Amino acid sequence: MSGDLVQELKRAGGERFPEVTFEWDSQWPLYAVGWCASSSAQGVARLAVGSFIEEGPNNYIEILDFVPGSRGTIRRFQSRHKCSIVFPCTKLLWEPAYEHSLARTQNVVLASASDMLRLWAVTEEHMLLLRTLAPNERAEQIAPLTSMDWNEVDRSALATASVDTTVAVWDPELGRMRTRLIAHDNAVYDVSFDQNTAHHFVTCGADGSVRLFDLRSLDHSTVLYESPTGNPLLRVTWSKQNSHYLLTLPSRSRYAVAIDIRMPAVPMAYVGGNTGSVNAISWSPSSANYLATADMDGRLALWELAQAVPKTEVRAFAACKLRGPIDNVAWSTALPQWIAAVTAPSSLTVLQI
Repeated sequence: MSGDLVQELKRAGGERFPEVTFEWDSQWPLYAVGWCASSSAQGVARLAVGSFIEEGPNNYIEILDFVPGSRGTIRRFQSRHKCSIVFPCTKLLWEPAYEHSLARTQNVVLASASDMLRLWAVTEEHMLLLRTLAPNERAEQIAPLTSMDWNEVDRSALATASVDTTVAVWDPELGRMRTRLIAHDNAVYDVSFDQNTAHHFVTCGADGSVRLFDLRSLDHSTVLYESPTGNPLLRVTWSKQNSHYLLTLPSRSRYAVAIDIRMPAVPMAYVGGNTGSVNAISWSPSSANYLATADMDGRLALWELAQAVPKTEVRAFAACKLRGPIDNVAWSTALPQWIAAVTAPSSLTVLQI
């Protein structure tokens, strides 16, 4: 998101948000959502959504194509592919764009995290399962995956987090596990790479801590943050534009916590403050200071961390109210003026910034 756009939003006065560009109701409850990191030569943006059906027998992954119109609107929408899996996806993640190019190649890989890590080849014509990966596929019970992240510097590193206290790092192209480690004392809920290096990643979990790891030396970790109340930390995400900034989300909290890893003992800012607990967080893919939060009240808000000093609440410079609790958000890298929001139980909304 450009600074010019931010200034336009601020000049418009108070909390406002650009109009909803697209709304779609799925036939299934939705949760997972992820934008393809690249757009096609014709500018078509691609989005993956995943159902959340707790009592099966099937769940679904659906691939949606959006054709941009004038001024960032959506001119045409198409459901491209649909496939079934048994368990709901906790995360859908497209492979990073090659060499920072936003032009999509013919074959793009999509990763899905649920009971196992699955890799899919997605083209205009088909969606094919390439690999199914688990640390021990012969085990009677496989610990579910809670999240994952793909390193943009080293594409051979895809990390998955699990409820069994472990993080596994995979080489997606070779289909093998590079390493596996016990990351926390309890379930690991999220993992995020520093997208400016090939080695560093952070995790968070049920023990209420954020921990920093280095792939070159996994025999120890650094605790960057601990929840003062002992609340589980559900999400952690590293800013793509500033390696000093992290954002973590405590369970049942009205605030997300922004951390500067140079001064981790004191939170940089508390982001949120609406009456409903925050459900989802996302950094801007194109700016170091801007981020989005979504909460149980259906409020999607944009924030600027440049306003913050330690232990202060940051004021939203733009916000909108959707028609239900927002369970998840995804900010497009290829088209950073678009944010997708999943609203309970089964709605997808795309907003233009």
